[in-house]
Amino acid sequence: MVLRWTLAGVLEAERGFRRLKGCSAIPSLIAALNRTSVSEAPPAKATTKPASKTARDGVEKAA
Repeated sequence: MVLRWTLAGVLEAERGFRRLKGCSAIPSLIAALNRTSVSEAPPAKATTKPASKTARDGVEKAA
């Protein structure tokens, strides 16, 4: 029964969907994106902070 109501909802929502303009150009867009190599991008900067002294040395801080 749940499947039936789900299908009814999807069919009702489908009426409000609009066609994507330019959808015929999507295959050429995908091909152009695939031609672009990831190695051409500059390397990302490291954003991690250095470990604290207690974590580095394995010493726990007394509370």
